[in-house]
Amino acid sequence: MKTPMLGVLTLPFDKYLEADGISQSMLKHMARSPAHFQYALTHKEPPTENQIIGRIFHTAVLEPDQFAGSFYLRPETYPGPNGPKKWNGNSNFCKDWLDDHSNLEVITLDQHQMILDMKKSVMEHPSARRALEAGKTEYSLFVKDPETGIGLKCRPDRLSGNTIPDLKSTIDASPEGFARQVAQRGYDVQAAFYLDVANWCGLDKKYFIFIACEKEPPYAVGVYQLDEQSIECGRSKYRRWLNTAALCYETNEWPAYDPAIKTLALPDWSVRQEMNTSALMLTE
Repeated sequence: MKTPMLGVLTLPFDKYLEADGISQSMLKHMARSPAHFQYALTHKEPPTENQIIGRIFHTAVLEPDQFAGSFYLRPETYPGPNGPKKWNGNSNFCKDWLDDHSNLEVITLDQHQMILDMKKSVMEHPSARRALEAGKTEYSLFVKDPETGIGLKCRPDRLSGNTIPDLKSTIDASPEGFARQVAQRGYDVQAAFYLDVANWCGLDKKYFIFIACEKEPPYAVGVYQLDEQSIECGRSKYRRWLNTAALCYETNEWPAYDPAIKTLALPDWSVRQEMNTSALMLTE
């Protein structure tokens, strides 16, 4: 893969998405198979509702001067023959309205208020505020992987001193809950990938900080730094995936699952569930 851009650049988000280079979010498809990774490279999925809310939340906190122009507020009602009617996406008026406002994301009044409340909670959290007060946003990083030569890219939320703060909207910002999400969503990979790409660009970054804000009242905030073992775990994953990708590019072969017939076992939890159910029936 060619990377025509290298270094630390200021780019609009859409230009960053169009630019060559593999991001950590794209590389994570390798966890399933090279075939899924290759498919994802050329088939862009539309953003989910959670992703839309997350992006606008990022804009509210990190680029407040652009917040008002980053979305449309969807009306709560639309004109009916006997007066206003509650918004209905199946009505012709609502469909036409959405078509006329398709150049930006559309959110509801409730979602707008939620984003404002989340921003307030983040900026009132002392550690989160300190991490975000300094530094700059909108930088895109491009580099060639020193081992494979594959073009890599990332777009940190913020570059602040020797730290990369990263804003996350979440359902559970408690230490236990967010740790589960780090594992489930591969945030350890993101932390290691961003730190390495930044350092390969000469930025001397040592810390990756998660600022996690819940999406429901009281919009609690937790600020976390992964320990070194977790960073190394994320680095091990992305290195394995990159090395596999390099081999696939070289051979132009993108396998999915093992072609051989495999013996499949039920997950442990399913077996335990059935054993517990059977034991209860025997005691009745």
